[in-house]
Amino acid sequence: IGSFLWNSSKTSKNQEAQTNLFIAEQYFEKNQFKLALEGNEEFQGLLQIIDEYSNTETAQLATYYAGICYLRTGDFQNAIQMLDTYESNDPILLQLANMNIGSAFSEIQQPKEAIEYYKKAIKINSDDLITPKILMKCGTLYELEEDFEQAAECYKTIHSEYPESAEAENIEKYIQRVSFK
Repeated sequence: IGSFLWNSSKTSKNQEAQTNLFIAEQYFEKNQFKLALEGNEEFQGLLQIIDEYSNTETAQLATYYAGICYLRTGDFQNAIQMLDTYESNDPILLQLANMNIGSAFSEIQQPKEAIEYYKKAIKINSDDLITPKILMKCGTLYELEEDFEQAAECYKTIHSEYPESAEAENIEKYIQRVSFK
């Protein structure tokens, strides 16, 4: 009976957290990232939801949103920290979290770390929409690092495995550009 009470309590905590998250999500969707993060006297922000409901699925989703808020407001260190603690069974959200960690590292001029997270994102999930975008980001960073062979590899993967993607439209010029370096 003790475990039933614990599970029941956990479920109601998660429902309470979802109610609070719903309001924070509204501000997130309106690009009011600071308000979504911090909340106000009328609703709990993402950071308070994470803290107060730490052992719930909703707190994990709030962690993802908070990481994106930090990324969008230019607080790249907190974005990395928040998104790196995010856990999910959803491969697409996990892929996006790792891609955004890569983007944060890219913003703070740490291309090797960015590439590491981009590769991790690709391993988590492969799809026709997100994966080619990640491969483009990777290829661009490899070019900046003057690793033209790896850049070409990224671009060729887009060409061969994701030919219908938006990134594949002009990919041949990228392949040509790195082939002559």
